[in-house]
Amino acid sequence: MIEIAGGEPMKIKKEPGAQKRPGDPIEAYSGGPHCRRCIQQVLDAIPVPIFLKDADMRYLGCNTAFSRFTGLSTRKLTGRTVYDIAPESLAVKYDQMDRELSRKGGRQTYQWQVSDAKGLPRDVIYEKTAVRAAGGGTGGIIGAMVDITELLKERDRAEEKSRMLEVMIAGLPGMVYRCRNDASWTMLYASAGCRALTGYRPEEILMNSRLSYDDIIHPSDRALVRHEISRSAAGGKPFRIEYRIITAAGDEKWVVEHGAPVLSSAGKTLFLEGFISDISGMKELEESRKELGQLGKMLTVCSGCKKIKGGSGFWEKFENYFQEHAGASFSHGLCDSCARELYRPAGKKSASGLKKRRGGRKVS
Repeated sequence: MIEIAGGEPMKIKKEPGAQKRPGDPIEAYSGGPHCRRCIQQVLDAIPVPIFLKDADMRYLGCNTAFSRFTGLSTRKLTGRTVYDIAPESLAVKYDQMDRELSRKGGRQTYQWQVSDAKGLPRDVIYEKTAVRAAGGGTGGIIGAMVDITELLKERDRAEEKSRMLEVMIAGLPGMVYRCRNDASWTMLYASAGCRALTGYRPEEILMNSRLSYDDIIHPSDRALVRHEISRSAAGGKPFRIEYRIITAAGDEKWVVEHGAPVLSSAGKTLFLEGFISDISGMKELEESRKELGQLGKMLTVCSGCKKIKGGSGFWEKFENYFQEHAGASFSHGLCDSCARELYRPAGKKSASGLKKRRGGRKVS
């Protein structure tokens, strides 16, 4: 009878006349050839490399997966130690770990890099369990190797993609976000562009830590934003909406939000994802175009004083009208013709009959 350390004893029925054969792959776990064959078949059916060691840390056997991984058959492995199959620098570490487990009992888990049958480096996780004899003595260990090389490569590829995505997102002129579809638009993710857009650091609005995104939306536009987004989310459709926000500095800013709901398999909205960018400059340009559009219309000009009749029906000075609708500023001067008329040399009459006093005398 043997027992797994920390577990219940496992009884093995010995077959009559069974002889103990040193080096038998399953000797520590069986009482006869038939039982040994059954256990070996079970181990070989497991796709994870498994090995067994006795109290002296010599290999008792392994399964087919272990043989494929190491390139060593069960017969070649049996009776040997880790010093016979691994570089000494690694063998010392393996042996220390195995003997510590045998002494303390229980389980042992750690990650390590080993070479496979082709000499290629493989990252594995060792899972080992101490085996004790029924009388309390050390019976050895049983271990498994889980090859995680491809998982680590996939993780590295995913991390690299994530890094590249973060770099690209950080360069966008706006904020990429993911939020809950709740009353506060609780932000679960906000890109670095949040700072330039709102004046707040991303961590200040994540999970409403300092304030919610709803707090940033202009109070007069909150109802509009909620109505438009809720309507689109209910239909599972993307949305586009323009509204104002109040920045950390207290400035009013126009933004446009492009987003879409993330739906569950049942069609329920789980999150909202999208991109918010500043369109204040575009809004100012639109207003300027509207004002300039007024100048493209036919204007009513007074034949006498040259005032312009505005859209409200009031007469406005030429300068005031263009300053209001075109943003133009005016100064005063004289063109060449007027200058000649007003400041002609003495003794010459003006063509228009204008008269000018020079030195207090009337000039005709």
